[in-house]
This record gives sequence, structure tokens and C-alpha cells, in this order.
Amino acid sequence: MTREASPVAYARFLQANEACHRMLEPVLAASPLMEAFPDLKLHRRAPSLSADLALMGLEALDAPGFSRSRLTVAQAVGVVYVLEGSRLGAGYIRAEIRRHGTTKAWEAASFAYLEGPDEPHALRNFLAAASAVLLDEADVDAAIAAADETFRYFLRVEALTRSGALN
Repeated sequence: MTREASPVAYARFLQANEACHRMLEPVLAASPLMEAFPDLKLHRRAPSLSADLALMGLEALDAPGFSRSRLTVAQAVGVVYVLEGSRLGAGYIRAEIRRHGTTKAWEAASFAYLEGPDEPHALRNFLAAASAVLLDEADVDAAIAAADETFRYFLRVEALTRSGALN
């Protein structure tokens, strides 16, 4: 987030992330991911995002569902890559807000999502473990395709915040 960032841009960020996590987390929970990674600790982010929206008086977006309701392990790896990567972005945003300070315009902002568990190595550790289950080129291709699909989903949902869906 730069100096030009505003509480309105932050609200859009929260709305888009809440909608994406709300739609993607159940799909991941129903996937065989936890069987492949029994020690994996995936933290649900939707509740803290939803709390931020409520505290800021924002409504959740009426987002479209994700295109897949079932994922293979390889596809789930791709989805987790994007979700955990978005968490890295959230940490950057919080650091920028702290660095630049908040003004009176930020008084109504809530930061439960940004101040959630700090897991700086979670993505790196997950990717190291994922390399053991992505056994062949087809698995890697499936993970990449799912990550790309998830990125595109985030972009579609984020576009809703720019089309008047922001309350």
C-alpha cells in the first residue's frame, strides 16, 4: 500500500479478500489436501475478514462461486499458493500502514485480518512439502493451472468492488 492508498482502497481489499476466502476455504476443506499434508495448519481467514467488514459497516460482496467445487491434491496446492500468497500481501499492507501512519480518515478501519497470525515461513514450508506430492509434470501443471484460475477469480471478485458493489 502506498501513500496514495486510502481507507476506501483498503475497504475494497477487505471485501474482495473476504469474498474469495469465504468461497475458497470450504472447497479446500473438502479437498484431499489434509490427507496429503496431515501436519498442515491452514488458518481460516474468512472469519477475521468478516469481522473487519462488520466493524467497518461494510457488507460482504455477493461474489460468484469458485469454478471448482472439488479439487485434486495438486489443484489444492495451487489454490493454497494463492491464498497464502495473499496473506503475504496483507502483511505488506499492514507494514505500510504502520510506516505511513493512519490519519483521522482511518479511524473506522479494522485490522483483524492484517493482524492475524504472523507465519512468515508458512508458504515456504508448504511449498517445500508440496514438492513431495507433486510427483510428475501433470501434477505440477494442475497446480499451476489451479493457481492461475484462483488468481483470475481474485481479479474477478476485486472488479466487483470497482463496479459500485462497495457499500
